[in-house]
Amino acid sequence: MLPILRLAFTKNKILSTKETAIIIAKEFNLSICDLNTTVSSSKQKLFNNRINWALTYLKKAELIESTSWGKYRITARGKSLIKTDPTDVNLKFLKNYKEFNDFQNKKGTRKNTNL
Repeated sequence: MLPILRLAFTKNKILSTKETAIIIAKEFNLSICDLNTTVSSSKQKLFNNRINWALTYLKKAELIESTSWGKYRITARGKSLIKTDPTDVNLKFLKNYKEFNDFQNKKGTRKNTNL
């Protein structure tokens, strides 16, 4: 999640999910094979799944906000966090935010801490 938050901070503009995926894939030098790997339980691309979940989690922690469908920007809270130069932003870290915990505690919400 940290690379996405850093990207939003650096660009300081409204970003699309698609644009984010392209930039992050290039940043990590992902191969076509990497990008085409699917989630075992569906035909969805694993990379896109992880990008979408990361964006969802960052939104729920109010580090980014939706501006319209498939578009987002960093919030003041997200900017403040990036300025502290965090080493990682993961689910454990996001538990520092009440709004994220409220989301996690809703019935049916995934609680996978491996992201």
